Amino acid sequence: GPNQYKIFSSGMNLQSYRTFVLQNDLRRAIERKEFSLVFQPRVNMKTGMVTGVEALLRWNHPNLGCISPGEFIPLAEGSGQIIGMGEWVLRYACAQLRAWREAGLPPVRIAVNFSAQQFMQKDLIGNIRRILSDTQIPPELIEIEITESVILKNEKNIINTLMQINEMGIWLSVDDFGTGYSSLNYLRRYPVNFIKIDKSFVQDLSYENSNSTALVSAIITMAHNLQMSVVAEGVESMEQFNILQRENCDEIQGYLLSPPVPAKEIEVLVAGGHPY
Repeated sequence: GPNQYKIFSSGMNLQSYRTFVLQNDLRRAIERKEFSLVFQPRVNMKTGMVTGVEALLRWNHPNLGCISPGEFIPLAEGSGQIIGMGEWVLRYACAQLRAWREAGLPPVRIAVNFSAQQFMQKDLIGNIRRILSDTQIPPELIEIEITESVILKNEKNIINTLMQINEMGIWLSVDDFGTGYSSLNYLRRYPVNFIKIDKSFVQDLSYENSNSTALVSAIITMAHNLQMSVVAEGVESMEQFNILQRENCDEIQGYLLSPPVPAKEIEVLVAGGHPY
């Protein structure tokens, strides 16, 4: 029309078709057993021992291969399928914990990520209790990770749910800390056990960059004063490791230690009992 223009490329059609295919195939991915979990260890900085792992969802599409979580998670959230996927992740993680326990491995805590939509379920607490009961896993071996943006979605309802989860004995952590827009006021009101420093802050740590070090140091000091532990994500170099150790960070996670790996490889790390 007059005074209007639109930009078009054939790639736009291809991307739209891919999105359409993925949205449809997501609905059957669980029943087709296309999902799997990989685990990234978290290490205590004082002992060097693996104290926990983060469970990360992977989708091996039968035709398109491995689909990035950055691509399929937003689709699942947009379609509401994230609720079923989240329940599957928690149940699978608990089943894996039970398998490790039956194999005689030392107990480790598994952290799973929860989205805002999962907190809007009517019977979320009941579902969590059923999964723990079915798999016979004590709640203290489970950690639920939420982002600051989750808290913003429906603060009144979420704080009530978090309180109930905490009363069950499940650990709670705030993931990607420092990248959201919520007030620091929630830290004193919510039953948070861990703060996870986002990797965007960790990757800038160096002896030359005093501003980044000062910021991370301030987060660690604040968390400790609030009786919370701190986990640094995305640790990739010994320089970052040494700075975090100097600043009394409690735990670290990142490719310096290990990328996300299948359960069998985690078993070797936990069973070995050797510090990093």
